[in-house]
Amino acid sequence: MRGTSGGAVEACCGQEVAPCAPVDRPFRSRLDGDTAVVGAYLDDHADGNQAGSVYVYCRGGTVWGELQKLTASDAAANDQFGIAVGLSGDSIVVGAHLDNHSGQFDLGSAYVFRFAPGPPVAYCTAGTSASGCQALLSATGTASASAASGFSLQAVGVEGAKDGLFFWGANGQQANPWGNGTSFQCVVPPVQRGGLLVGSGTNGACDGASVATQNRPVVAT
Repeated sequence: MRGTSGGAVEACCGQEVAPCAPVDRPFRSRLDGDTAVVGAYLDDHADGNQAGSVYVYCRGGTVWGELQKLTASDAAANDQFGIAVGLSGDSIVVGAHLDNHSGQFDLGSAYVFRFAPGPPVAYCTAGTSASGCQALLSATGTASASAASGFSLQAVGVEGAKDGLFFWGANGQQANPWGNGTSFQCVVPPVQRGGLLVGSGTNGACDGASVATQNRPVVAT
C-alpha cells in the first residue's frame, strides 16, 4: 500500500468553499456520515495529464467544505488515481488502476490514507447547569484553515440524554468567561455554530458527552 497526503488542510468544516474538483469530467464518490470523498480520476495536475486526484469534503452543520486534496506519492500521467474510492471511519482507500510499478505497465495500486489525530489542549471553562452538571470542554489538535493537523471539540460531563451543539469563533475567548454574565457563549464574536449533536448518557445524570470534528487532515499510511 502506498500513498501521500496532498498538502495542508485547505478549509475548516463549516466554511462554504467552491469545489475544486473538475465538474466537466467523470468522477467517483463515497459518503460516510459528515465526510465525503470524490475521485477525479481524469484530473490533470503537475504530475501529468489524467494522473488523477481525490478531494475530501466535510460537513459542518448544513454546509459542506473542502478539507483536502489527495494525490499519489508516485503520481504520473495516466495513472487515473481516484478511479475507485472507499471510505470507512477514519480510513480512505484510493485505487489507481493504471499505475506502473515493479517494471511493468498498468499493474495498478491501492493507496490508504487516514485522518490524523492531534494532542489534547484546553479550551473553555464550563459553567454549571441548573441540574448541577459542569461540563469539561477540551479540544484535540489545532484549529486552523491551513495547518496540517486534525481538530475536534469534546464536551464530557454534560447532562445525559440532552442534545447540544458547539459554538466557536476565531477571535479568542471572552476576558470574563461566558460573556460577562450576559451570554452563554465564551468566545469573542463573530460566533459560528455547529450542527445539532444527539445526546448520550442517562437522563438526570451528568454522564453525557459530545464530539464535533472540525478540520481533519488526511495522511498516508
